[in-house]
Amino acid sequence: MSAPTWVHAPVLEPPEVYLSEWSAFVSGWPDETHPLTTHLVGYRAATGKSRTSSAVVRFDMQRRRAVTKSRKVYELVGPPNRESDARFMRIPWLVINECRYVRDATSEFLNS
Repeated sequence: MSAPTWVHAPVLEPPEVYLSEWSAFVSGWPDETHPLTTHLVGYRAATGKSRTSSAVVRFDMQRRRAVTKSRKVYELVGPPNRESDARFMRIPWLVINECRYVRDATSEFLNS
């Protein structure tokens, strides 16, 4: 399975969500009718809670900002942390969305 692609473009909009202790993952269904999507998960200090994003559609590595399908702008704060408790936030998200496939994509996200 290859990772979904997103547009690499400047994200000049101000961030709405700052994520620390973050990681990225690819999820979905391994068939042609349900494309795989990339999401962010991390800790949101402003609320003291973890959060999973909708699908990333644009990413600016220089600014470390992503725009999601829901049009929210996320800014990644600090280094990724695949072992963070925030990663467990993706479990209910995967169940609710009935995903049959998931894999960590943090390294690919950073190297994009």
